[in-house]
Amino acid sequence: MKKSKKIILTVAIVVVGLSGGAIGFAAGLGFFDNASIVQNNIDKLAQIAKGHKDKADQLQKELDQNKGKQDQLQGQIDQLKDQLAQKDQEKQAALDAKQKELDAKQAELDKKQQEADQLRQQIDQLKQEAQTKDQKIAQYEQEMQRLANYSNQKVTEVK
Repeated sequence: MKKSKKIILTVAIVVVGLSGGAIGFAAGLGFFDNASIVQNNIDKLAQIAKGHKDKADQLQKELDQNKGKQDQLQGQIDQLKDQLAQKDQEKQAALDAKQKELDAKQAELDKKQQEADQLRQQIDQLKQEAQTKDQKIAQYEQEMQRLANYSNQKVTEVK
């Protein structure tokens, strides 16, 4: 049987089953008159059922289209998430590289600072040694002056 005939037959059974009073009414007016009315009612119900089925098919089609669009959008969302994750990884890698470079520069700076500190210590030590030598020279000069004075004094005494 065709689908539409099944629907009509189903609708007819429903109509007949639900309208027991209509059968009694049909018997009173004449079988053929009532049969035409029942047939018209069945046609109307079949047309309504077909309209509902068409509407249901249309809604199912729209639902399927929406599902396709949802899947497409979810794919785009997933792709964007992947791109963001990739960008984050790239940024993190760049940050790590910069941090490594910064650490290397800091180590170099620390080494240069240590060298500068050592040179300052050497300069301070040399200044202290120079001061000590200047003091000794001053002592020698003072002693030489004393000896010169002593020598002059003795020469003057001898004259």
